[in-house]
Amino acid sequence: MLTPLEAHGLLATYGPATELWPLHCRLVGRIARRVAEALIERKTDSISTLEVNPDTLEVMGLLHDIGRSKSNGPMHGWSGFVLLRSLGYANEGRGCLTHWFKGREQAEMAATGKFSDDFLNGVFGNLEPREWLLTDSILSFADSCVMHNQIVSLKTRHQDLRDRYGASTWMARTEELANQHADSISAQLGFTVHDLVAPLYGEILEHD
Repeated sequence: MLTPLEAHGLLATYGPATELWPLHCRLVGRIARRVAEALIERKTDSISTLEVNPDTLEVMGLLHDIGRSKSNGPMHGWSGFVLLRSLGYANEGRGCLTHWFKGREQAEMAATGKFSDDFLNGVFGNLEPREWLLTDSILSFADSCVMHNQIVSLKTRHQDLRDRYGASTWMARTEELANQHADSISAQLGFTVHDLVAPLYGEILEHD
């Protein structure tokens, strides 16, 4: 598994210093780590460092959008996974895939009519394990808390997405899933995860 320092190095290699998405990744990594550390501090029987590892979450957050170095469109999640797999980091590439479909099952993705069965078999066939994990929920939530290079609430983030891409069934479902992930994390924390992240709202990361 890559260390966070190594993941920062990969992000610097593939992320142009003139673009916002590498800054977005760095903030997503920070939030994912913050949530993971808070869960570990709870020391509940259902949470272990094997399932929720702060280093793993930070790495996945740092690299979840690395596919934008190849394609800045909706397929960047797959592009990122393919890139990381080619470098020997398929496990780290899981976040590239899960942040894209946000917890949708393969059948739900197929029902959109936008993807072939062969392609979806390839995507979901590369998930190990196949089921959605708490780690995936944390990464998806963290991604939903960063608008470009600024930490914001889920409501603000999804309003920005609607403003940019228009209201749609896909966008509504994306917001619904983000809130579901927040609820599942909150249930494990024993308090709302929004309170954990709220002190960071408005923080902006600029290029060095």
